[in-house]
Amino acid sequence: AVAKYKPLNESFFDDSFRITPFFPDATNELLFITDTGHHRVLMLNITGSYQLDVIGQFGVTGIALADSTGLDWPHGIAVTTPAAEASFEPVIANVFVADRRNHRLVKLNV
Repeated sequence: AVAKYKPLNESFFDDSFRITPFFPDATNELLFITDTGHHRVLMLNITGSYQLDVIGQFGVTGIALADSTGLDWPHGIAVTTPAAEASFEPVIANVFVADRRNHRLVKLNV
């Protein structure tokens, strides 16, 4: 599954939320991919037109985990922005992942 984060412009998520230096990736377009077979979620910077840069991952590559450090068969994904915590934490988006074999919905803060 794939989900995309895109800011309104370089200064705002929307009219009510201003981007500050506490959000270093907020002006980038981000692509989130569930890599089901490797038990991880990849975060890619797709701002550039010719290259995708992996700037983070959630989970341990190739290792299925059932605790807070990993995932087991991540399948579906959704992104909401601005994040619910944005007014009091440096979080630009909430990423929700269906962790299929652990029978749970995992919320990742970006």
